[in-house]
Amino acid sequence: WTISRAIEELLAFNNRHEYSYSRDELVELIDFYWPFGEGEKSFADPDDNAERQEFLQQWMNKGVVEE
Repeated sequence: WTISRAIEELLAFNNRHEYSYSRDELVELIDFYWPFGEGEKSFADPDDNAERQEFLQQWMNKGVVEE
């Protein structure tokens, strides 16, 4: 129930505005974080954390045009 409500809230916040993520972009984020949740990667590992930071930087800036 808790996870379902969290996803429902995420989708409500993501709904119909200029910064909304597509379904595919949200799935991409989940797929990236899955190995961290499964213990295959670690937030404490410097290499894994660097990869995470790079991914998030690129993912969050999709569609942002730099001047």
